[in-house]
Amino acid sequence: MIRSLLLALIAFVVLAPAAPAQPPAAAPVTPADAQRTLDILQDPKQRDQLIANLKAIAAAQPKPAGPQAALAPDSLGAQLLGRVTQWTGQVSVAAAETVTVAAELPGFGRRLINAALDPVQRAAATDTAWRIAAALLAAIGAGLLARRALRRAAARLAALRGAPGPADAPPDTWELLRRLPNAAALLLLALVPTAAFAAVGDLVAGLVAGGNGLAAPIGVELVNAYAMFRIVMSVGAVMAAPEAPRRRLVPFGDAAAAAAVEWLGRIAGTAIFGSALAGIVTILGLPRDGHDAVLRLTLLVLAALAVILVWNCRHAAAGSRWVARPGAAWSLWIAETWPYFAVAAIVVVWLILTGGIDAGLDPLPVLIGTFAVLVAARIVAVVVLGLMQRAVRFAPERGSEDAEAAVRLAAYQRAGRRLVVAAIAVGTAIALLHVWGVDAAAWFAPNTFGRHLASALATIAVAVAAAIAIWEAATAVLDRHIAGLADADAARAARLRTLLPLLRTALLTTIVLIVALTGLSEIGVNIAPLLAGAGIVGIAVGFGSQTLVHDVITGMLVLLENAVQIGDTVTAAGLTGTVEELTVRTLRLRAGDGALHIVPFSAVGTITNTSRGFGNAAFSVSVRPDEDLERVGEALTGIGAELREDPAFAPLMLGNLQLWGIDGVSGKAITFAGQIQCTVAGRLPVQREFYRRVIERFRGLGIALAD
Repeated sequence: MIRSLLLALIAFVVLAPAAPAQPPAAAPVTPADAQRTLDILQDPKQRDQLIANLKAIAAAQPKPAGPQAALAPDSLGAQLLGRVTQWTGQVSVAAAETVTVAAELPGFGRRLINAALDPVQRAAATDTAWRIAAALLAAIGAGLLARRALRRAAARLAALRGAPGPADAPPDTWELLRRLPNAAALLLLALVPTAAFAAVGDLVAGLVAGGNGLAAPIGVELVNAYAMFRIVMSVGAVMAAPEAPRRRLVPFGDAAAAAAVEWLGRIAGTAIFGSALAGIVTILGLPRDGHDAVLRLTLLVLAALAVILVWNCRHAAAGSRWVARPGAAWSLWIAETWPYFAVAAIVVVWLILTGGIDAGLDPLPVLIGTFAVLVAARIVAVVVLGLMQRAVRFAPERGSEDAEAAVRLAAYQRAGRRLVVAAIAVGTAIALLHVWGVDAAAWFAPNTFGRHLASALATIAVAVAAAIAIWEAATAVLDRHIAGLADADAARAARLRTLLPLLRTALLTTIVLIVALTGLSEIGVNIAPLLAGAGIVGIAVGFGSQTLVHDVITGMLVLLENAVQIGDTVTAAGLTGTVEELTVRTLRLRAGDGALHIVPFSAVGTITNTSRGFGNAAFSVSVRPDEDLERVGEALTGIGAELREDPAFAPLMLGNLQLWGIDGVSGKAITFAGQIQCTVAGRLPVQREFYRRVIERFRGLGIALAD
């Protein structure tokens, strides 16, 4: 109690003009503190000031607060408010630390000058410097020798995909895939000198270190930093290929490719050598604050470079095909506002990385990992999309059957490309989150929502893929079977073509129902009530559409039995005509007067088809009773023999005239009947020609026809 009173008195007197933002930590009362408290109480002026301060504090009333809405601890609003508060604090801390580092730079420079003026420190620095220089010179020499040894091989590889020149038309993904092996070989040749540089540099740095404890680690740090920088630049140069458009793996123009490599060098150099400098600060034995200060300055420079890059690319990106959509208001809005969102994202990333430095986060692996993930995603996209495009382009080179398959495959190409791009984007996002320190793999742990969602999507994808494969296989089999029957059995081919729409519709309906039920089952919907309801609805529809079912079943049976074909002359439901169209429900007949009769199969009891196998050209000729019957019979037989010998009608006749004799007798006429067996197409022409010749022959012979 006495200790608290003494501390309070001292705080009020000493800090009365400006109260501290936070209460001072409790400390034990010393004799000096007690003496100062006695002096305050014994001094009338200080005692009066203390009393006045206490009265003012006692008289002060807290300002009534307005109505406030309480937030539940676990509510979204509370979490959002906490996150905003946390980020605001990170901004303040990052800004304060940056200002502190900038303010300490002059002092750091003075310490360097003082160290340079100190003979002992200068001698130690000189000894360390020449040892590091020796390691770097040996590494540079090894890299130059390796590059010189591989120069011809690199030149030959570079010439395989064309010499530098104006860019060709934008390549497709198959062309990019063809470039990939050459690019990989060039990258390998480019990395060999870098590997030689790193190996020799690390080895020599350890050999020349001697008793110097700083030369080896600093030399290794510098050698590894430069090797990493060369690896990044080699990968960027192979991907962008600013000097060789025919080897480029990214959709850049010449100017954009050169700018990309240039900016990659700036950003990678700043990140890698800044991190190396922070490591050297630690090796020199300086406090941890110096290491963190260098990293913060490096991140600040990187953020500034990224902002400058975004601002320089704002017009080019706004006019790209990914953003520009003529006539779309949202496209114009994105083109105008995307730089601000990009800058905000850069600031967010800078805050995250800066705030993680205190927790031991090294931003260099994050940046290098991000670059590696993006490069890997591009290579995967080139390989997968290139193989897909080649699969579509492969079939037309091998014949008509494969060409038909390629046409069907091309119909799925656009949707397939979008799905592949989406899958690669999701995988890239998960990999980036993992690189940035987010445990994305935990989202897909057993019994988690992510695991269930991924399993459901995978099952649905497999079901859809299987359905498409079954549909395409069935379609291909039917098409090939019909094509094979087109010449050998045209009638059967015609029947199958008629039934093909029904078969395809039934198959498609079955596949869609199975896939839909599988998808609903995977997302947790109980499909048993749906199946029961579908059965009840099917029964109700069946009772309500008996005529339709009758039409369909009768039509299928007629088609399967090959009772009717397109082009046949038939009589059905009392109507006669030529079959113009067949469906599983109706029969369309074109009458002789041009009328179109649409006859449902449920109305057809009997079908008379006069176009099957052969046709009999039947005739009936009536003469007067007083004519010579023998002469009439001879005349008719002679007309049949003449038709049989006529080249125009002989192919239409399958046999000679069959004269049956007298078919009818009356007081006014005697009727002769007979027939000539003909082809289906020759029945009517032979019959008409026979009657024409009967009239001409009877006129010449004077035989009178009956009235």
